[in-house]
Amino acid sequence: MPVYRLIKDDVVVNTIIIDHQYVDELLETYDRVEEVFPPEPEEIAPRLPVVPVAQFYLSFKLAELAKIKELRNSDLMLDSFFKIVDDLRTNNIDLNLSSIQEGINYAVEQLVLAGTILEEDRKARTDSILSGVLE
Repeated sequence: MPVYRLIKDDVVVNTIIIDHQYVDELLETYDRVEEVFPPEPEEIAPRLPVVPVAQFYLSFKLAELAKIKELRNSDLMLDSFFKIVDDLRTNNIDLNLSSIQEGINYAVEQLVLAGTILEEDRKARTDSILSGVLE
């Protein structure tokens, strides 16, 4: 059933659900009766998976993991991100979290700068890691 706003003196005084056939009767009491159209539903972005820590690590290639281990010794940001992943209290990695996505993007950027990932493969590797697919 449609939804209508009942307007009197340019003020919405009520909103009701009523069959269209009764709108004329409402106009005897109200100045205007306007049908309310629901907003178009927003497109919902697909959710990324929540993966166990081991699966998260396995979404990186072996050469990438080796380079990350090496870079962690000199890169505080990279080390800080992976310390959270390595924490024994961390069971799963929610790939939807912006902090996780930021850490993955940073890690991939460092792997590109180190030559482990080619610049033209940056987006594909980032997308692959964020998908949680095992490499």
